Amino acid sequence: MSQKINPYWYPKEYFYVQVCFARKFSEITGMMFEDSLLTKTGLHWRVGGASYKDNKKTEEWVQAFDPHLNNEELTDKFFDVFIRRSDSFFDPKHNEFGAFSYWYNPENQKVKLHYENLFKGEKSPLSIDFFDDRIADLKKMFSDIKAKCPMAVEVTGSSWLYQLPAYKRLFPKMFINNLRNVTYEEIIFSSDSLWGQFLDSKGNIKKDLEIQFVDSIEKASSLEELLDSFPLYPMCSSAPIQCFYSHYGV
Repeated sequence: MSQKINPYWYPKEYFYVQVCFARKFSEITGMMFEDSLLTKTGLHWRVGGASYKDNKKTEEWVQAFDPHLNNEELTDKFFDVFIRRSDSFFDPKHNEFGAFSYWYNPENQKVKLHYENLFKGEKSPLSIDFFDDRIADLKKMFSDIKAKCPMAVEVTGSSWLYQLPAYKRLFPKMFINNLRNVTYEEIIFSSDSLWGQFLDSKGNIKKDLEIQFVDSIEKASSLEELLDSFPLYPMCSSAPIQCFYSHYGV
């Protein structure tokens, strides 16, 4: 029987895989468990409603975290706090560029690409059925970049999505040819550029990947083995912005 579309942004299992990862990271590295949760997952944002920076925890996080709970119990508590948040329900705002967005850093003149699934349904927004729509989104976005960020010289991206042919086919050949695995220092542990790989097109957990991941991290005895547990390791790339303008005809 087909699963229904998840009414929340994230399912409970999304929290569980991160709690399990943080627990194992703590065991392997000696980092305090709470610190692992705060710095090696995206849960402070989901539970506390804000990014974790400057060693500042939100009141929601302080109330939710309990070091005496096991992984399942802590997941239950985190998820209960999450679904009580007014912004936990899947209600995406209109995005001018479909599933894409960008961030421009004027200091280094680089544009960073972002992707978020704002179209939950039977088929992925990256399906070939929606190829023309995604290309149109990107053409519109790079037209906007060209107009608003005329000094931009380079485009960068980092995500597990670059492991997917359906995602890679949207971008210029030079950008794809420059892909490489991210280093440990480059992993964005708080982002869905890492954790989004566990969600399907309806916003539910990919159960097979959850089982595979949890089993793998339980067996890991080193940081390298722990990172190798991710089914789709994040990749990154960069290329001159002019090749994007040419590719999309803007």
